[in-house]
Amino acid sequence: MTTAKMNMDGDKTAHAPRRRGLGAPPVGISFGKHRIGVPRSPVLRLILGVALILGGMVGFLPVLGFWMIPLGLGVLSYDFHWARRLRRKFLRSWGRWERKRSDNAKARR
Repeated sequence: MTTAKMNMDGDKTAHAPRRRGLGAPPVGISFGKHRIGVPRSPVLRLILGVALILGGMVGFLPVLGFWMIPLGLGVLSYDFHWARRLRRKFLRSWGRWERKRSDNAKARR
């Protein structure tokens, strides 16, 4: 599907085809200063996210850890609303906690 736009002279000019959907796939997940790449395929993101969560559930074993659960939810949040809501809720509460912590540190000085 191409889009047309009227220029100043009233002529229609053609533009590049527009993609439907969510746009370009994500290139990575940011954690502070660090960026971790994720696959562009939704199926691979689903497999990776579920594998990370399942690996995190056996976090008492060596190498595998509970750190894998939030990472898996971060990967799944690109494709699923429920995971996106959990991520946003976590980031909001983390931000409030950091603000409160910095305000307490300033008050002690």
